[in-house]
Amino acid sequence: MSSLAVPSRPALVLVGAPRRTNRLATEVDVATVEEAVGVINGMHCLSAMETAVAIGAYILRTFFGGDLAAFRGGRRGGGSHLSFRALARHRHLLVSQSYLWTAVALQEHVDRFPPSLIERIPLSWHRALFSLPDVADRIAVTEFVVDRGLGLKELKAAVRGRRGSPARTGRPPTPALDRLRAAVMAMTLELERADVTVDLLRRLPRRELAALRASIDALEEDLDDVVDRIDEAAGAP
Repeated sequence: MSSLAVPSRPALVLVGAPRRTNRLATEVDVATVEEAVGVINGMHCLSAMETAVAIGAYILRTFFGGDLAAFRGGRRGGGSHLSFRALARHRHLLVSQSYLWTAVALQEHVDRFPPSLIERIPLSWHRALFSLPDVADRIAVTEFVVDRGLGLKELKAAVRGRRGSPARTGRPPTPALDRLRAAVMAMTLELERADVTVDLLRRLPRRELAALRASIDALEEDLDDVVDRIDEAAGAP
């Protein structure tokens, strides 16, 4: 397990003060989107963790006034996400939609995790923790795994154990929802079993790598749409 230094908040102020975001709720701010593509594409000189933290902080400042609650509210309501969505689907952006969401969600860890802990875990660990709703639970699970010198596999198992299997209430699920649950679980298990590494991917010809990336990008768009509907349903009265 490598130790990755995460830059402090002041070091992430790369592009001045936040833009006013009042127009983002009703229309796409094209100038802001185009500027963001250039800024984000230029952040790849940092380590993986530093890049994600810097990109997330920039997006939060530029599109949501630095407010995580506004970001989450935009996912549920849709309005304030118009420019963010335009950015995520921009054909020249070098990162995926799910990466942008991860980068912004990571800001809560930067704010709440002890610095001595967040510097000890890589980006893949943070992603594995996002399925736990409570940040305190994420910290507790991480400390448990790190203190015992365990790895990502054990972290994912601890997350599943912490999350548990909540009892079902209300109407029984429809066959469509059962299929969705089964598909998500199967995909998660297959990805864990595949253990895809950079060295493994380098064995593929560039044409096949490009085709694989295109397929994953298309899948990410579909998954993002489902996530938006889940968030909208969770935020409904």
